[in-house]
Amino acid sequence: MKYNLLIILLTCSISGYASEIYKCKDSDGKLAFSDSPCPTKSSQEVLNIEKKSWESRLQSLKPSSINIIEIDSEEGETTIKYEFKTIADSNAFLKQVRNLSKMPVALMKLVQPKAGGAGRGEIKASNKLKPLPF
Repeated sequence: MKYNLLIILLTCSISGYASEIYKCKDSDGKLAFSDSPCPTKSSQEVLNIEKKSWESRLQSLKPSSINIIEIDSEEGETTIKYEFKTIADSNAFLKQVRNLSKMPVALMKLVQPKAGGAGRGEIKASNKLKPLPF
């Protein structure tokens, strides 16, 4: 079973955009996985695989101290408006966006939190941004 899962994961990562994986079992009981239908003499099971966008993964992986207000994506650029409790939380979120998007990230706006309230930030992830040299 471990090997079946490994094969499915490898197939998904190689195909990238495949939404259906075919699990084929021949008359000898051998299993095979493919992105095209099984031969006619094999039994077939269709596995639907959905590849999540990095924005969807960000929604589920973000720290509880971050409240995402809006995500706007168009033409390869993503703008995220969010609230945070501390500057350290905002910095960690910025790094998380950079790691998930695999794009340069720029802090566009920052309003620091006041007296127990939430701060607000706006960041942009884009391949059009040029990273700053350090």
